[in-house]
Amino acid sequence: MLDKNHLTGGIPSWLGGYPNLVALLLSRNNLTGTIPPSLGNLSSLEALYVHTNQLEGSIPEALGRLRNVQWLALFENRLSGTIPEAVFNLSSVVAFGVDQNDLHGTLPPNWGNNQPNLVFVYLGVNHFTGSVPASLANATMIRTLDLGDNNFTGRMPPAIGTLCPGILTFDANKIEASGTEGWEFIMPLTNCSRLRVLSFQFNMLAGELPGSVANLSTHLQVFYTGFNQINGMIPPGIGNLVGLQKLQLSQNHLIGALPSTIGLFRNLQALWVDGNQLSGIIPPTIGNLTQLQLLTLDNNNFEGPLPVSIRNLQQLSSANLSNNAFTGPFPKEFFNLSSLSYILDLSDNNFNGPLPPEVASLTKLAYLNISRNNLSGSLPDTLSNCQTLLGLHLDGNSFSGSLPTSISEMRGLVVLNLTENLLSGTIPQELGRMNGLQELYLAHNNLSGQIPGTFQNMNALYHLDISFNHLSGQVPVRGVFANSTRFLFIGNDGLCGGTTELHLPACKVQSRKHGNMKIRLTPSERISMRDAADELRKIRDRYLTDLSRANNL
Repeated sequence: MLDKNHLTGGIPSWLGGYPNLVALLLSRNNLTGTIPPSLGNLSSLEALYVHTNQLEGSIPEALGRLRNVQWLALFENRLSGTIPEAVFNLSSVVAFGVDQNDLHGTLPPNWGNNQPNLVFVYLGVNHFTGSVPASLANATMIRTLDLGDNNFTGRMPPAIGTLCPGILTFDANKIEASGTEGWEFIMPLTNCSRLRVLSFQFNMLAGELPGSVANLSTHLQVFYTGFNQINGMIPPGIGNLVGLQKLQLSQNHLIGALPSTIGLFRNLQALWVDGNQLSGIIPPTIGNLTQLQLLTLDNNNFEGPLPVSIRNLQQLSSANLSNNAFTGPFPKEFFNLSSLSYILDLSDNNFNGPLPPEVASLTKLAYLNISRNNLSGSLPDTLSNCQTLLGLHLDGNSFSGSLPTSISEMRGLVVLNLTENLLSGTIPQELGRMNGLQELYLAHNNLSGQIPGTFQNMNALYHLDISFNHLSGQVPVRGVFANSTRFLFIGNDGLCGGTTELHLPACKVQSRKHGNMKIRLTPSERISMRDAADELRKIRDRYLTDLSRANNL
């Protein structure tokens, strides 16, 4: 065995001089060059493992002489060209693995007849074209059929469903269906109790999802149908698939409600129904999905308040409910989910009221997006407890009051977006301590005062937008402001100075010499100084007048 040994260079031609060799295991190395045709002389070879290398060129015609080979593993290389017909005729082959190469061409119509012993077929991530051969149904021992990421066209032969594989995937092709035609392969699959994975996302399948999917194996664990043109409603009977761990229906044209029968998926870990036209409320039965880790409902027409039962999703790490029409106060149920550690996205809905101080309980969350809702009130100081946040998006609401200085304690924050709110007061100097902050958006608020000088030291700051506020004073020119072409200040009439690239007006100053020291006075300071001088003159004159009167007595 020579696999996983960091071998380099090419496969030596002299290896073909061992006709009694039974297994050649060269996988997971750094081998380059082509597969030598001399390997076709290994007449006793049963296993050829050269996968996971950097081999290139075409598959030699000579490999078609390996009449005893059962395991043909050429995947994860840079092989190109077509597969020789002689290789498709090797009747002893059990595992046919050529996935993740640059192969092209069509599959022989009689392939399944010529290799009846096939069990594992991996053709994924290549450039094969044409139709899927119906003859594959004659290779009745197939347990895994992976045709994904190619350019297969036409309809999936109905007979493929009779194979009863454990895994059937033909993702990312151009397989078609229209109406009821093209979906016939589903019906025979309902007799397959061993089916574990069925995936046909990223194709050209149109029409309604057949109701017969409800009769697929209760042992089915993965069902991916997304990124097609499927319309109609989600079959209510889909709840019969009680073994599902992952269900993906994304980016289709599905309508109607989310069936309450989804509550039967007690083992479900991930649910994607985003990018459809689903409507209605989220059924309370969603709270039964106690193993759910990923919930993606965005870009639909769901409405109403969220069910209280969401608090039962104690394994949930990521939830995206954006771009819907949900209403009601901010759903506090999420604050009970200590498992939330990746994304909570509730943006582009109609949630109203304040952001509750209980937001502090999201101590593991990386991204919080509640942009473009109807939230109001002041920002809670407790936000600073969310120490793991990398992105905080609160823009497009009606938050008011001042910016809490406690936000500066969120030292891990990379993006902070508070654009288009009603925030007022000055920008806290303390924000300058956020050394990891890369993007800060404060535009379209009612902020006043000066740009904090501490911002000059925010070395990671890449984009700053404080446009359309009431800021005044001089724009800093040092530190990150020395190259401020990615900083936006427009709509603040009181700002001046800054680098020349900003094209802001010069700050109006006047200077006068006092000894060796030059004193610069602003217009308001000059007025104050004149008033003070006039008052001093009046005091002096009164003093001199009083003194003169005293001397004359």
